[in-house]
Amino acid sequence: MVLNAADDLSSIKKKIKEAIDTAQKVDNEPFELEKDVDSSTKKVKSIDNRDLSDIALKAADAIIKADHFENGWLNSIEVFAQKKQVELLNSYGVKRSFEKTTLEAEVIPTFKGEIEEIELYLHFEMMDEDYAKITQRVEQVLKEAYYRSIAQKCDSLDVDVVLSGEMRDLIFSSLAGDLNFASKYMKMNHYELNDELVPYDLNLSVVGCLDGASHSAPFDAHGSLIKDTTIVRNGKVVQNWGDIRFGQYLKVSHISGNANLVKVDCASSDKALAFPYLEIVNFSSPQLEENSGYCGGEVRLGLLHKSQDEIIPLTSFSISCNIYEAIKDALYSKEQETDECYCGPKYLRLKNVKIA
Repeated sequence: MVLNAADDLSSIKKKIKEAIDTAQKVDNEPFELEKDVDSSTKKVKSIDNRDLSDIALKAADAIIKADHFENGWLNSIEVFAQKKQVELLNSYGVKRSFEKTTLEAEVIPTFKGEIEEIELYLHFEMMDEDYAKITQRVEQVLKEAYYRSIAQKCDSLDVDVVLSGEMRDLIFSSLAGDLNFASKYMKMNHYELNDELVPYDLNLSVVGCLDGASHSAPFDAHGSLIKDTTIVRNGKVVQNWGDIRFGQYLKVSHISGNANLVKVDCASSDKALAFPYLEIVNFSSPQLEENSGYCGGEVRLGLLHKSQDEIIPLTSFSISCNIYEAIKDALYSKEQETDECYCGPKYLRLKNVKIA
C-alpha cells in the first residue's frame, strides 16, 4: 500500500479496506510471515540534500546546460525529486523502515534532420547530486539524436553486437530471475543447481543495496532482510534465491529476500570493443522471452564502429539471438557502470546475433 502527502485518515482507511478485500480473493498456499525482529538494516546511501526544490532546480539547470547543439534541442524535460520513506510492521512485531531521496528525470531530445525531426527518449534515476554527470548524459543523448537524424537504413550484417544500458540490465536480471524461488516453484526455470551457465569465470549476485543504485532497499515487501547472495560462481549455478513465501513452498533454509539489484563480476577483455562491432544505442522496445531465450527487438539507432574514426549510424532493423546460447561466449568491457538496478561491466559483446 502506497501513501502520499495528499492522503488523510479517510483515504488511508479506504486503501486499507481495498487491500484487505483484494487479499481475501487470493487463493494461494498459506505461508508464515517474517518473524525475525532483528531491526538492523543497511542504511541506503542517497542524496543528503533535504531541499527537494533545490535538487530539482539544479538538475533542470544541468539538463539545460547540455542544450547547445545547432539543429538540436530539448523538446521536453520533466524532473522529479522525491523523498521516499518505507515502513513495514507485521503481526509478529517485525518493524523495519528506511528512507532515501532520489532524483529522476525524463528528457526528450530532438534533432532536425534533412527530411524530418527525430526524437529520442532518456530516462534516468540517481541517488547522488552529480550534476556534471547529468549534463554529460544529456549531451550524449543529443549526440545520439543527431546520429539518428542521419542514420541509414540497415540490411543484414555479419558483425558482433555490443549492448549496454536497458538491454544489458534486462539480460542479467532475467538470468537472475531464472534462479528465483518463484521461477523454480512454478517450473519456469531454465537452470538447476550445479548447471553451467557459462564456460568462463563469471560471478552473478543479487544484492539489496549498492551505492548509486536507486532501486536499493535493505528489506523486501515481506520484511525479510535482503542478504547479498552469489547465485552463479565461476560460471556455475550455486544458489537459488528469493522471498520467504516461495522459499517456504520449496522448503529451503536460505531465505535471501527478494533483491532488486544484480551485480556482475567477471574478467574483462580488450576484445570487447575491438573493431568492427555494432553498438545498439536505442531500442524501440527491448524484449527477452525467458522460456525460449529469445532476446532482441527493433532498433531505432545502432552505431557501426568500423574503426576509431569511422562510425556509421544505422536505423530500422532488428536483432535477435538465443540469450542462453549467446551468453556462453560473451565478452565484457573493462569500463564498469552502476545504474538503477545493475552493477558490472558497461558493455556486453555477443557473437552470432542475427541482424536484419
